[in-house]
Amino acid sequence: MCETTLEEILQGNSHGLVDYEPELGLEFDNDKNALNFYNEYARRVGFSVRKEYVNTNKKLGYLTSRKITCYKEGFRRNDKEKEQVKKSRRETRTGCQARIIVTRQSMGKYRITKVELEHNHSLVPPTMVHMLPSHRKINKVQVHEIDLAEDAGLFSKTTLIL
Repeated sequence: MCETTLEEILQGNSHGLVDYEPELGLEFDNDKNALNFYNEYARRVGFSVRKEYVNTNKKLGYLTSRKITCYKEGFRRNDKEKEQVKKSRRETRTGCQARIIVTRQSMGKYRITKVELEHNHSLVPPTMVHMLPSHRKINKVQVHEIDLAEDAGLFSKTTLIL
């Protein structure tokens, strides 16, 4: 079992990008770091992630485990297909089994306890990965570029909202 931490993985990487596959025993300081790690791995490989479930210790109020899956995991519930829906959306889920499960250890760290990396669908090419749900984020540089373009009169932020 691997006892590598996220900090050890990032230590040798000058850009801070994750070029490491999820594996059993990989540890994180918290569940958010595990989610960020898997999301970065997903961006690099060509899929999006989704938080499937979370288990908490209700007595002490902390998270005990979390399942993070491919966004195409499972299938839509039947209640979404009823006639009451005015405009039904296209089915995007394929029953993909790619996932990780992180579990809180006795020392408070979170460890990957289950890993499945195989997908049952095609992955997205690197040029299109920014359009996937978990990767639609604007970084600080892009915010600055948008502000500069707005100051130059190229467009206004209200046109972006449309």
